[in-house]
Amino acid sequence: MYADRLDYQFHLTTLNELLRVSKEEIRIFPLVDLGGKRYKHLDQLVSYLEENGCSVEEVKVNYEFQTNANSMLKIRKS
Repeated sequence: MYADRLDYQFHLTTLNELLRVSKEEIRIFPLVDLGGKRYKHLDQLVSYLEENGCSVEEVKVNYEFQTNANSMLKIRKS
């Protein structure tokens, strides 16, 4: 959501910490910035997660918190 203020490395570090402290799953929402544009490094993050043993699924949600914010990322630890 704050891609204009927080870089890719911040998001990667944050995901790693969330995975470290979670039992089996984390959910990330929204996947867009404040302007409604999809996070430009999302595919790169998904690839990283999958390469490190996680299953990742983008799931449509039935609500829209903001413009184009209608999906979430479900990340499951292996």
